[in-house]
Amino acid sequence: MLCSTTYKTGMGTSNLTRHLKRRHPEAIARTGGKQQASPNITQYLESSKYPPDSNQRKKLDHLVTVMIAKDMRPVSVVEGKGFKALVEGLNNKYTLPSRRALTSTHLPKLLEEEKDKLRTALGQVPWCSLTSDMWTSRTNSAFFNVTVHYLKGYTLETKVLCCLQFPESHTGANMAVKLSEQLEEYGIKDKIVAITTDNAANAKSFGQRAGLAQVFCYAHCLNLCAQDVLKEEEDLKEVRQKISSLVKAVRRSPGLKVELENCQKRLNLPPKVLIAEVKTRWNSAFLMLERAYELKDAITLFQNHASLIEHALTPGDWSTAKVAIEILQPLFEATKEMSGEQYITSSKVIPMTKNLLAWYDRDATQREDQNSRGSQLSRLIFLRLEERFEQVKNNKNICNT
Repeated sequence: MLCSTTYKTGMGTSNLTRHLKRRHPEAIARTGGKQQASPNITQYLESSKYPPDSNQRKKLDHLVTVMIAKDMRPVSVVEGKGFKALVEGLNNKYTLPSRRALTSTHLPKLLEEEKDKLRTALGQVPWCSLTSDMWTSRTNSAFFNVTVHYLKGYTLETKVLCCLQFPESHTGANMAVKLSEQLEEYGIKDKIVAITTDNAANAKSFGQRAGLAQVFCYAHCLNLCAQDVLKEEEDLKEVRQKISSLVKAVRRSPGLKVELENCQKRLNLPPKVLIAEVKTRWNSAFLMLERAYELKDAITLFQNHASLIEHALTPGDWSTAKVAIEILQPLFEATKEMSGEQYITSSKVIPMTKNLLAWYDRDATQREDQNSRGSQLSRLIFLRLEERFEQVKNNKNICNT
């Protein structure tokens, strides 16, 4: 305290400043002759952070959590320097939640909120159907997934009922237990019209064990028909192996990738990459053959490379690929049509099957004189379709639709 002098003052500090200059110049000297500016209210509000319990903080925490869930981002995104800088630039009053807070609080809370919404929605519908599958992640963890389908007005709604880690043995009995638990949790056991699964042995039994009418996935059956033919036709098997080896060689070598791109440029072809066949991905064999044939001229120019001589495709190989593409095309289109999620597909099963059988019967007959290989291929698919879809005729749910 410098002195006890008292001044009457309003909102300013002019009187105090003049007093200091006149009576206490040494105090002014200690500050270098400069007045210390205090932050104004605007600066204070801009620099302060939202309190953890504020509505704005909770709202933004929720939006970040929804973004992570909807976009399937890792929770570590909140620790990324770029993401932090973006959030700071958009709103410097907001503090991102930590990874621990996301995994222990925000994501579980969002899950329960979404489950409550789904329970409410399912409580208002008289009937619904299910689809289910098992799959394995890249880290070799098994998951059991169930999806529920129902009509909301005239709109087909599709929601994930559960996606659970499944360390148990993948038997039909264990799957039935998990399914029954989910149906009890959502209170829809008496509303299920049918469950659709693939044709695996465990899937065939678990629907029955759960006491549900079962329908086998039509698109999966179509894929099995195509796989049967691809395995049995020796000439086609050899062509697939050559193209698959070529695809692997190009994917392993950046130099070969660039060389193939240069071959496409020289021929004025649009830049495209080769597609690999994946056993678990439907239609991938067809897509691999189709893309290779699109790039036929570039591949012919390109495959003279020394390391690719053993995979070189002959004119006869290209002819086999062309016929296979023509014959597999209807199965590819049917699979795409029957894999839709925004429209009901069960009513299309019988008409689609009849149309496919008629097409392959007609194609086999037409090719008898001009292409015996193509005729045999179409006839083989025709026979496999008849075998695979014998069960369709006796499925009450499919017939009723």
